[in-house]
Amino acid sequence: MTDEREEWLDRYEREHGYVRARLRVLATEEGGRHTAFVSGYRPNWNLAQEGNSELRLAGAAVRIEDQDQVAPGEEATVRLLPLYPDAWSHVRSGMEISMHEGLPVLGRALVLDVRLGRSARD
Repeated sequence: MTDEREEWLDRYEREHGYVRARLRVLATEEGGRHTAFVSGYRPNWNLAQEGNSELRLAGAAVRIEDQDQVAPGEEATVRLLPLYPDAWSHVRSGMEISMHEGLPVLGRALVLDVRLGRSARD
């Protein structure tokens, strides 16, 4: 990742907060992506609460911890940088959310920690 992008992600994380999660990307055979992705990838996330069948999609950039990329079928600990943090204000540790490109589910994540900026918590 370029230094400029890394600096932007650092600044954004400090200002707006993040959601830390354990992500499993579906394998290509499971209907997942065909290629790996790197930090800065911006999929949508379904933030619907358990038992709610409606999609509640919100965007967040992915920042991968401890590895350069995540390939189909792999797992990684990630930090999600919500594009609209207020949409993530109900997200809590232990919640499961799904990663999307359009409507297809491409991965599932277990929320480990939520550290959103002040406006999202008010």
